[in-house]
Amino acid sequence: MPFFEDYGKEFTMDYWGDVPVANAGMHIHPQYEMLVVLDHTNSQITVNGQTHYPNQPFIAFFAPFSLHHSDFFDKVNVDRYIYYFDDAMIDKHPIEFKDFEVYRRSASIIFLLPPDLTEKFRTLNEAALSNRDDDAVASLLFMMNLHLLLKEKDRCSLMQTNNQVSHINSIVRYMTEHFQEKNLTAESVAQYFFISRSKLYRDFRDYTTISFHQFLIELRISKAQFMLKQGYSIREIASSVGFENESYFCQFFKKIKGITPLQYVKQRRYR
Repeated sequence: MPFFEDYGKEFTMDYWGDVPVANAGMHIHPQYEMLVVLDHTNSQITVNGQTHYPNQPFIAFFAPFSLHHSDFFDKVNVDRYIYYFDDAMIDKHPIEFKDFEVYRRSASIIFLLPPDLTEKFRTLNEAALSNRDDDAVASLLFMMNLHLLLKEKDRCSLMQTNNQVSHINSIVRYMTEHFQEKNLTAESVAQYFFISRSKLYRDFRDYTTISFHQFLIELRISKAQFMLKQGYSIREIASSVGFENESYFCQFFKKIKGITPLQYVKQRRYR
């Protein structure tokens, strides 16, 4: 999984269960995430430097721009239903999300599920998975998940991350707002946040496990994907997302995605 991923929609669903469990690594995205794990497994969830061990079925929420990853140690495959949603979706459905407001600004919250609730969620999530290509149906089932969870929250044990965040979170958010600027460099970011470049390099890698430069490239490539889907030319994209020229853009796109921009467009065309 890339360190940065922007899903670019009010709502999307993903599923991991048909592939062997692997450490996804620290990652970040501008959407909320709801992670549903309904297996009993030896698991570890790390958010903004804090680690929890929800070794039973659970549902976890991660706030936008929280740095997080999950590990599962004792099973080859673990069913993971993942829902991404943004503020626009919350604002569009104020009644459905009313009881979610109290958790909205938490870096993360993990609900540990009792057995009978686990089976109810299994039914809902299996239905969502069979409708994952229909956003309207999948989002309805997602909100049914949310409604059931908040209705039964007093029967769940909670693990909540405090809201203290590293300065790296602020730096990551700043970079997502200025990624298209060709003069966005480690030097300019360090200067903006009144720290030395060496401290920025060191703290960024210590906190995220990747380098400042790698994150900036992944961020720009993620934005470029949306422009490719919308039919922009490679020249337009390279200039718009902060690359010096088309050659650099194509080089880094293939390094991150494993295929060239043109191959990416052709793959989408024939799906």
